[in-house]
Amino acid sequence: MSLSDDTLRKILVQIQTTAIQSQRAFQVTQQQASAKDRERRILQLTIDEINQIEEDVNLYKGVGKMFMHVPRKTMEAELKSQEKELSDDISGLAKKSKYLEKQFNDAQAQLRDISLGSYDRSANAFKTALSCLPTTSELSDADKTLKAQYEDYLKDAEANMRREFKVDHVTIPNDSGDVPWKRAMAMDPILIAEGKIQHSVCSKIGFPSHV
Repeated sequence: MSLSDDTLRKILVQIQTTAIQSQRAFQVTQQQASAKDRERRILQLTIDEINQIEEDVNLYKGVGKMFMHVPRKTMEAELKSQEKELSDDISGLAKKSKYLEKQFNDAQAQLRDISLGSYDRSANAFKTALSCLPTTSELSDADKTLKAQYEDYLKDAEANMRREFKVDHVTIPNDSGDVPWKRAMAMDPILIAEGKIQHSVCSKIGFPSHV
């Protein structure tokens, strides 16, 4: 059962919304993962520095505008605990990024499926999708990506529409002697002489006898 244009537009807008949301969430997740990875590297450098300090050296940590003395083992435990927490967060964000990336790719695949359907309806649907995007000055990176993809899909749909209605013409050179009707004309005298036909074959099928 074919979908109406209105239903197709609604489906396209829903897919577009999913694609935009997943792309934006993916970018935010990547930024969060990068920030936490920087924090983890700083912690790892701090742990390495502490390991190089002699055991009898006092260690302090900042508390507001003050510095408080902290036993070495306590500080090492705190830093390792923070490092593990950051590593767990980064691992969770990596899984979330993969999910969001798959969600975005699935939405893009659905858009490609639509573009391979009825070409004229696909073209109208992608025009509608482009009109739903913000103005050029307000486009986010995700919006720009979708805009470029919608424009590509629209071009493909319009190209397929033109190809669908294109009529191929076969041109036969004027001086060509090896064409079906000329071979038939050459047999006319023989067939008429044998009494098998009374009129030219070419005249019967609409070709002039002088061709």
